Amino acid sequence: MRALARNHIPIVLDVPVAPFSYVNRLHKTGRGECLNFFQRQMDLERAAFKLADIIIAPSNFVAEELIRDGVPEQKIRVIAFGTCMPEQALPTPSGKEQLDFAFVGIINQRKGMNELMACWRQPAFAKDRLHLCGRLTPSVKKLLHDSNHAGIVTPGFIDPFQYLQQCDVFVFPSWSEGSAKAIYEAMACGLPVITTHSAGSIVRHGVDGFVISAGDEVALLEHMLWFKRHPDQIAVMGQQARERVRTFTWDLYAQKVIDVYAEVCR
Repeated sequence: MRALARNHIPIVLDVPVAPFSYVNRLHKTGRGECLNFFQRQMDLERAAFKLADIIIAPSNFVAEELIRDGVPEQKIRVIAFGTCMPEQALPTPSGKEQLDFAFVGIINQRKGMNELMACWRQPAFAKDRLHLCGRLTPSVKKLLHDSNHAGIVTPGFIDPFQYLQQCDVFVFPSWSEGSAKAIYEAMACGLPVITTHSAGSIVRHGVDGFVISAGDEVALLEHMLWFKRHPDQIAVMGQQARERVRTFTWDLYAQKVIDVYAEVCR
């Protein structure tokens, strides 16, 4: 990057996830112990941010953290990711006694598994199921063992566009993302979403689901229970989520990236 800058060649830098300054800030407040921090990596990131002419961020969350770390706002272009749409979302069955909550991704502490497992131990979910789809890490295997796997399904890797349509509510309490692809896919399948601001999602709080702070176990439990008390809202919010994500296509993403290159070339 320094060689490019010396030769007056414009630099577009894609920053796909929150910078290490975010992790550093969390650690200073005693939070986010599940996130790794490397001083050398943060120093390299900051040097790269200064050299870049334009920075592409996949979400407002990442953009906010870049600005907090001193990146000029005028350097940043937020370009949300896209997704595919299943041909038809299956209607959510009404009158279910049992709710199926789902998560898709690597199953580790960074994705909020400690908080999710703590919520799942509540007796209110005794008749429900939690689908943890993806690769189980050893630390989470121990968590599952301690909770006796009560109501927890671990199907491994799945086709989200098929599997998620069997479920009711998507739960993604991650500590740090760029803009989680799994959330776009869940919305495309017509599922309301409970997630965190740091997942970098396009979910609108109270419309397509709920957005909470990372690590807020109380809020996570409250909103999971909310869907049990208001099962009629699952289909309503799910349909709103599906309509919301319909406008986020890969063609649109590609065109916005092309526009950034056209801008920097000018």
